[in-house]
Amino acid sequence: PYTTLFRSVGTVVSGSPATATGTFIVPSAGTHSLQATYSGDTNYLASTATAVTLTVAKTAPTVVVVPATLVPTAGNPLGLSATITAPSSSASAATGTVTFMMDGTTVGTGYVLSGSPSTASFTTSALTTGIHTLQAIYNGDSNYTSVASTSVNVTASKSSTSLTVVPASTTPTAGTTMQVTANLTATISGTTIPTGTVTFTMDGSTV
Repeated sequence: PYTTLFRSVGTVVSGSPATATGTFIVPSAGTHSLQATYSGDTNYLASTATAVTLTVAKTAPTVVVVPATLVPTAGNPLGLSATITAPSSSASAATGTVTFMMDGTTVGTGYVLSGSPSTASFTTSALTTGIHTLQAIYNGDSNYTSVASTSVNVTASKSSTSLTVVPASTTPTAGTTMQVTANLTATISGTTIPTGTVTFTMDGSTV
């Protein structure tokens, strides 16, 4: 369907032919009808030009992925955001969704919140230790094409732990069997539960 463009008034300038110019913001992508209407003067009647069809193409915004930190801790989730910036301040804000990628795999989708720039966000599951490659892909809307951001690397470091040893008694009897417990906790709240083994020693020798 055709959509009427915003009207703009231009003053007629004498000449052969006489001319008038006007400016307008290019509207949303799609097909639009452009028309000119002359209001007339003391010597001439009003007239209307034959409409001209404009086909407005979609344009590409700029997309940037922004992790909450470039040095996250393994075992913790990581907050991600994406900014979608229109090519000009007068252009409409982007809408739709953003697909967030980590190491080439989709980890989630965020809805675009219109603004200047528009934004989308998502929080990953717990990270594993090492380097991870992040990317945001804007999926486009009626005015903007799909665009992928430049990749950003983050390096997840190991989380520190706290270990306490708890003997069943601090005054045991020689020659008897005694149970010893080790309590291992992650020092950062919200991290995954530590796994692996604990070695018990007494006087420097493994027991």
